[in-house]
Amino acid sequence: MNIIRTYCSPDLEYLAVKCRPFKTASELCSILIVAIYISPRANAKLALEELYCMISLQMNNNPEAAVIMAGDFNHVELKAVFPKFHRYINFPTRDNNTLDQVYCNIPGAYKAVAAPHLGMSDHISVNLIPVYKPLICRYKTNHQNCTDQLAGVFLDIFNLSLQLATVPVSLKTSIIVPVPKKSAVTCLNDYRPVALTPVIMKCFERIVLKHIKNIIPAGLDQYQFTYRENRPQVVRIGDNTSSTLVLNTGTPQGCVLSPALFTLFTSDCSAIHSTNTIVKFADDTTIVGLIFGQ
Repeated sequence: MNIIRTYCSPDLEYLAVKCRPFKTASELCSILIVAIYISPRANAKLALEELYCMISLQMNNNPEAAVIMAGDFNHVELKAVFPKFHRYINFPTRDNNTLDQVYCNIPGAYKAVAAPHLGMSDHISVNLIPVYKPLICRYKTNHQNCTDQLAGVFLDIFNLSLQLATVPVSLKTSIIVPVPKKSAVTCLNDYRPVALTPVIMKCFERIVLKHIKNIIPAGLDQYQFTYRENRPQVVRIGDNTSSTLVLNTGTPQGCVLSPALFTLFTSDCSAIHSTNTIVKFADDTTIVGLIFGQ
C-alpha cells in the first residue's frame, strides 16, 4: 500500500492510498482508495473542485485502476462532478439521514450492508461485500461449436508445421506485461515480466510435448532450433506497446514446451570432477566445489 496524497482544509479532508491486493482481477492494474470527510459547514463547491482535480489526475495516471471513495459526505453529492461513479449505500447511516456513502467507478462491485455502530460513534458501520465478477468469468462460449469449426483448420496448420520443421512467426510472438511484485514500485526490478503467448501455440505445444517425452533428445535438434529462432517479442503497458525485439536464443517464457526444452538444453551440464557438485532448480544452476590451495 502506498499513500499518494493527503489533504486537510475547513472544507475537505481526505487520505488517498493506492494498493494492489494479491487476488486483484487481472483487468485492474491497481485500486485507489480515498477516505473522505466533508463537514456540515463546508463549502461544497470548493470541496468538490479539490476532489475532482485529485481523482481526475489519478485516473489519468492509472486508467485501468478501480477507484473507491468512501466516507462522511454529509449532504454533499459527488454525482455532480462524477456522474459515471456508482453509489452503493441506499439506507440511513445516522438517524434517518444517509450521510456516509461509497462511490466506485465500477458498477456492481459491492453490496452494502448495514452493521452496528462502533464504540461511541453516532454513525452506523457499513459492510461492503464484494460481488464484482472478473471479466474472465463473465463470458461463456460454446466450446463444442468452436471445436467443430476450428479442429480441421488447426489440424492442417499443426501437421504442415511439423512437416516443414518450422513454426509460423505469428505463433511465436509474445507480449510481455510487467506486473508489480509489490504495491509500492520504486524501480524496474520491482516488476515481474509475464509473457502472454498465443492460445493456439499452447495447444500445439501440448501435442508436441507428449511426443517429446517418448523420444530421445538427439531427435529434437531440428525442432528445437526452429522453435527458438526468430521469436518476436514486445512489451505492453496499458495501451502502450514497445517496438519489436526478435530473440534467437533461450526458451520462451510462458510456453508449455519451455520447461521440457530447457531441461534438454542443460542436461549435459554436469560435473566431471569428483569434488564438484551441480545443483539445478528451474532455471537456476549452482556449482559447489572444493578449492585446493597451492
